[in-house]
Amino acid sequence: MKQFSLLQYALAAIFISLASAASTVSTCFPAKKIAAQLGPMLSADAEIYIPDQADFSDVSLRWSMFAAPSYAAYVKVATEEDVQTIVRYANKKDIPFLTVSGGHGWSSQLQKMQHGIGISTQNLNAMKLAKDGKTVRLGGGVKSGQVERFLSSQGKRSVTGVCECTGLMGVALGGGHGTLQGHYGLLADQIVAARVVLANGRAVAVSKRENPDLFWALRGAGHNFGIVTEVTYKVYDAPIEDNWLVKTFIYLPDQIEAFYKVANKAIGDGHGPVLLFLMVYDGSEKEMLPHAKPYLDIKPVFNSTQKISYSQISAVFAFDDNSVACQKGIRTQGYSLLIQKYHIPTQRSVYDEFSKFISINPDFKRSYVIFEGYPLQGVQAVDASTTAVADRDSNIIALFSLLYSSPKNDKIATKIGTKVRGLLHKGTSEKDMSVYIGYARGTETAQQVYGNDGVRLRKLKGLKRKYDPHARFGFYARIE
Repeated sequence: MKQFSLLQYALAAIFISLASAASTVSTCFPAKKIAAQLGPMLSADAEIYIPDQADFSDVSLRWSMFAAPSYAAYVKVATEEDVQTIVRYANKKDIPFLTVSGGHGWSSQLQKMQHGIGISTQNLNAMKLAKDGKTVRLGGGVKSGQVERFLSSQGKRSVTGVCECTGLMGVALGGGHGTLQGHYGLLADQIVAARVVLANGRAVAVSKRENPDLFWALRGAGHNFGIVTEVTYKVYDAPIEDNWLVKTFIYLPDQIEAFYKVANKAIGDGHGPVLLFLMVYDGSEKEMLPHAKPYLDIKPVFNSTQKISYSQISAVFAFDDNSVACQKGIRTQGYSLLIQKYHIPTQRSVYDEFSKFISINPDFKRSYVIFEGYPLQGVQAVDASTTAVADRDSNIIALFSLLYSSPKNDKIATKIGTKVRGLLHKGTSEKDMSVYIGYARGTETAQQVYGNDGVRLRKLKGLKRKYDPHARFGFYARIE
């Protein structure tokens, strides 16, 4: 069955000038003491950085500087044993720690990690295809783009994050959406086995047969349970003909209602912002046309068709390694929720609110509202009880992403972000709001992130007490 993905953007501007950023850290446990004690315990290839080093800020810089954690030391580990050593050392000295793969998380819970040790897994990036060609062994620090390029070179493909520079594990542990999910399921569904360092520093194997309860929790709520150092991941034969089409439409503000009427029907099958709509289709132009025709009938002010390969999709979405989405050091706040269909009056209200806001707040001109719609066939083909993933049924991920430079605008961003998300939630007519973990703001309840299924949440809380009784993994999408 052919699959297509829909992304709709309300864009204030396409070109972004990034703000420079520097971090300053005042440590509770002396940084030099950490380096002196911990450094000799690590492998020869591990790298440790502390704040008074000239390259510390560049090495530890995150994508978003809003609500960022601070580090007394930042370590690029080279082995699983390095991870174990750091965790045990941090536990002994009562120092918090945080795992960093892509450094893209924007949850406000991250700022609770202050004066701790950053554990960068970026050098755990080995990739090896199994002899039978059905799985690949990946280091815990690989990025989505690295995996896609490696698999492509082997004639394979799998589900990876759309943004190339995000850590694959950071995305997968929360479920993880990707362009190929209509074929194969979520990123989490591709995990066959993993090596995980627990809160006490012990490294364990995790799969259906080994620690099956942890295997269940890892796929959907994994940020709460350990540090993944290696994963065995499902892969699939790439088609000989790698033909994808991107149809680009641009609509003016007075076409919003007409556009969303069409968009609702499709579910399941310069002076201000405009509506940019991208349709990505795995197939021929002739096959794509019936899906595109309703949008063409609205008479967009611009439309184009581009033939691409699967490896070019991230660039089309402006989520490749060279895009703004992969440039570090900006300030970002994200406000997201899951919705089933578009409430057209709400879409108009959100557009009007957004347009007014950026017209009087130029520091936010790079911000956008995005509605992501990925195919669900492969996602819903997986038995929901086999993983901790809370949501397999929502058609649309709505996200208001605020990009700006000045810390003075943090409160302004919080206010407008909360307001717009409130408008979107009101339009759903649902009592409870649901949020995708990867876009969680950090202020949501556990029920909003992990679902209202009491059985699932009780099971997660019980496993949290078993595997991490002291909540050492407590700075991202906390269960309790």
